[in-house]
Amino acid sequence: MNETLERRAEDVRAWARALPGPVDLRLVRAEDERTAPLEAFLSDLAALAPGVRVAEESGGPNALPSLLIDNAWTCHLVPEGEELDPFLGLLTRVAAGESGLPEGLSEKLRKVAVPSLMEIFVTTACPNCPAVMSRLAPFPLANPLIGVRVVDGLRFPELSQEHRIRAVPTVLLGDGIRFTGQVRAEEVADELLRGDPACMGSEAFARMIQAGDAEGLAVMMLQRKEVFPGVLDLLAGELFSLRLGAMVAMETIGEEDPDLAKRALESLWQRMDGAHPSARGDIVYLIGEYGDAGWRERLQGLLETSPPDDLREAVEEALESLGG
Repeated sequence: MNETLERRAEDVRAWARALPGPVDLRLVRAEDERTAPLEAFLSDLAALAPGVRVAEESGGPNALPSLLIDNAWTCHLVPEGEELDPFLGLLTRVAAGESGLPEGLSEKLRKVAVPSLMEIFVTTACPNCPAVMSRLAPFPLANPLIGVRVVDGLRFPELSQEHRIRAVPTVLLGDGIRFTGQVRAEEVADELLRGDPACMGSEAFARMIQAGDAEGLAVMMLQRKEVFPGVLDLLAGELFSLRLGAMVAMETIGEEDPDLAKRALESLWQRMDGAHPSARGDIVYLIGEYGDAGWRERLQGLLETSPPDDLREAVEEALESLGG
């Protein structure tokens, strides 16, 4: 059994008895040795707490093992040591469907109008991290546009290096905003309110699509007269469901503002080489729908590379749409 759960088994059982309802957790498996300790923790937690229901899913080729709570929380973390209590506290709030945040703070969070991702870097031995986790992790319960990603900076050092994390707790928001130390919830809420959706990563927009609000995402871009880079990343990505949602958003933009859709094509084309093979036809389709004759030469160039049959067909259809 996980060492922390074994040592605190009676505390966890008491917590489970007081849990206001069931709570669903999902393990994302990856071809990574760090999947095993996360899987073991979830198995042991479910054995101690019958109200905790665990499911599994497979991640993509480059996925990291993670624990998911609804569509709002992603944890690259085994919640042990100092992180067990804030984790169990979050599950209690999720089961109750209540954030437990002060009303003034909740009211401010409800005004956040753009999808936002908050990344919290912690370690399981950090004495100051549990308080920050408890303050910030419930934010999605006040506003589902807010997502939380919790990272154990020692267990996942590549993420710490990518974001240049030198101390914990550290909280990252879009546009390079970061807080370190005993972060105040009000300060983070203020920055979320000022958030620029054009600076948000694709994960934030993915949550909107997963929630069935691709058209709402389109409306946001139409209002700002800008197609967000994170949405273009989804269009070029490997997950079909997210590509489909991003395509719906682009087609909505194309119906309302064809010139805006046209202006996004150059940035989308720049993603062509790195796009998932299944996404390249979608990119070509959008060029055929919203491009002009100036795209013909580049599309003809694709035909000269002996593309797969499905991409060749998409290019030929796009050329026909462009008048050739």
